[in-house]
Amino acid sequence: MVRQTHAQAVAQDPVRALRALRMAEVFGFDVAAETETAVRQAAPLLSRVSVERIRDELLKLLTASPAAGLQRLADTGLLAVTLPELAALADVAQSPPHHEPVLAHTISVLRWLSLIINQQSLVEASAAIPHLQSALAPYADALQAHLSRPVDGGLNGRVLLILGALFHDVGKATTQTVGEDGRIRFLGHAQAGAKLAAGRLRHLCLSNKAIDHVSRIVAGHMRPLLLASSHGRVSRRAVFRFFRDTKDAGLDIGLLALADHLATYNGVGETAVWERLTHLIADLYQHYFHHQETISPKLLVNGKTLITRFGLQPGPQIGYLLRQLEEAQAAGEISQVDEALAFLQKKIEQHGTAHK
Repeated sequence: MVRQTHAQAVAQDPVRALRALRMAEVFGFDVAAETETAVRQAAPLLSRVSVERIRDELLKLLTASPAAGLQRLADTGLLAVTLPELAALADVAQSPPHHEPVLAHTISVLRWLSLIINQQSLVEASAAIPHLQSALAPYADALQAHLSRPVDGGLNGRVLLILGALFHDVGKATTQTVGEDGRIRFLGHAQAGAKLAAGRLRHLCLSNKAIDHVSRIVAGHMRPLLLASSHGRVSRRAVFRFFRDTKDAGLDIGLLALADHLATYNGVGETAVWERLTHLIADLYQHYFHHQETISPKLLVNGKTLITRFGLQPGPQIGYLLRQLEEAQAAGEISQVDEALAFLQKKIEQHGTAHK
């Protein structure tokens, strides 16, 4: 039983309200009724506590037990004070196939995500979910290393993934629209959510590197779902563009997309849709870990060659041409220097970028 040592213990140091919830989750204790009352009453007092202390307790709670921790914060009123953008999601309705309001959905996503990443290995976790083992098993060790890597500010990759899942739909409160057909839509919620997440994490004094990574997760979390809906195997060009934009946050986005789907359908849902998603994630991971020529190809031609061979002036067009070449190489369309030069010559002629 978690119980305050005296009647004013929580009021005297309001951060103890967050600590009480964390202790209850970590040790599996109940919170005494009078202590829970004190926790609720401490919500408005948290403004007296330094942001850094609030941040530290929040992260400890949400990484120890992501789904249950978020639920406790909501139930006690502490969420509205510490993470108001998330509290605003409580009554935001969603159309099918969603079956929960946005905050409840976020809690479900965290629950499924914990099932995937919190076992002794991702292989053991995925064995409990159809088709997940074949998607994740070959990359389990590499993904665990990614989640265990240290991040500026005393964090690790797992914390950033949890934060990405926590904020992934935070933009839905400000982007919700209801069409004439009654269907609810959230156009642009990923980008809006990335900005909201960055603002809240900046307020909590996380490092710039951590904020950038979480923002990339939130901004890109819909992309695997959209790629999977196109049917067929994902192209090398699409893989390149995905990781070009998301960088290593793309690994987290893959795990989040799986948890997001499972939460949306309260399980696997339609088998064919689930299989397409798991195959897509496996393809993305296969390229990232084993085919760097797709993710970050070594350019066959450099800027100096562009200047001397084609008479170009240093400037933005050099970067543009090299980016075009990089994508063409990643797509497997170019593998030799003479092919690269011919490709660049054609681009220059098309866009008139040669120096006259």
